[in-house]
Amino acid sequence: MGDSTEQNGCFKIALTKAKQALVTEKNDNNLPYEINKTDVVKLVKEAWAVSFACGETNRKVILNR
Repeated sequence: MGDSTEQNGCFKIALTKAKQALVTEKNDNNLPYEINKTDVVKLVKEAWAVSFACGETNRKVILNR
């Protein structure tokens, strides 16, 4: 719906947290401590859900435009 500094910031933070969780999970399962190309979709999906897909911030962005 919209784009804002708040949503971009939330996305970056959420993406970082998702990356950390993924790498920790891989490490706990004795897998290589790395992020592969195939992991990117999952990471973006998780971060998107708490940033750009958030209805409240979308309403704020639309109202401010």
